[in-house]
Amino acid sequence: MKIGVPHELTAFEWVRQCMACLQSAMPGLEWVSHPERSAAHAPSLSEGDACHPYKKTIRTALALAPDVDALFIPRLVALDGHLMCPNFRALPDLVRLNLDHALGAKRPKIIDTVVEIATHEDTRAALERIAVGIGIEFDQEKLGNASAQHASHPSPQQVHRISHIPEERGRIALIGHPYILADPALNLDVPRRLRDHGYEPVTAEHIPFAELDRLASSRDYYAKTLYWRGARECLGAFLHFMKDPRIDGVIYLISFNCGVDALMRVELASLHKTLQKSSGRRLPFMTLVGDENIQHEHVATRLEAFLDIVEAQS
Repeated sequence: MKIGVPHELTAFEWVRQCMACLQSAMPGLEWVSHPERSAAHAPSLSEGDACHPYKKTIRTALALAPDVDALFIPRLVALDGHLMCPNFRALPDLVRLNLDHALGAKRPKIIDTVVEIATHEDTRAALERIAVGIGIEFDQEKLGNASAQHASHPSPQQVHRISHIPEERGRIALIGHPYILADPALNLDVPRRLRDHGYEPVTAEHIPFAELDRLASSRDYYAKTLYWRGARECLGAFLHFMKDPRIDGVIYLISFNCGVDALMRVELASLHKTLQKSSGRRLPFMTLVGDENIQHEHVATRLEAFLDIVEAQS
């Protein structure tokens, strides 16, 4: 049985673990994340104020639909006890509406299990609900064992760790939502551009969320907890890299029309000034905003100017 899941969603560690666990319990399951062709119909019901990654995820789902038996579009409410962007709650509905408009009765089944995770027990319960939604027999014991194994041994990340980078190359930290960092179409191809200039991009994907959450907790502001998981992830990564002497600069990659990024953009700019004053270290920081209409020349110019500042600080 072929199950389609947009590759934008596989940027989340929990989704990758979920796929691996279900594969262990259902040997006949085949995951498809990258469509062979573009969607035949534009997602006419999602072209409003949604951010570029959100619209791209819907397009990927539409492109996958003709070639799979079902689509796995989880209704992500919370991961690690923190709320996800509210748009994720409506993602299955928008995919369904667009597929009804494009394919009618021929659209595949959509598995839209509500995912609200705070503990390992929540993960196991969600996996069982997803398995039931898929509708094929599964080994409950294998599913439980796989869930426990992946909780203690997260899947490896294809990222560049600082310890693996030669000393002679500069290091630029990239922070942002995982689906942006993982997709060249969303991260404006900044990782490749940095390598072309002799710098290695570094991300915080190898750092457990619990550690990023701990760092973010030290900066909860306005007498409130920063409750969006994505915001806590970016804040924790920013604080981690600001303290790392091996980092030569930090770039925050954000998407136009993202409310969480709009909030964090202001917060991190202010925090950057505060940390520079307290530490005495001048670490260049830049926010780069992207969407489907951005010009590559604009990205190249901004990046070159930023790297000029980095080299001047070296």
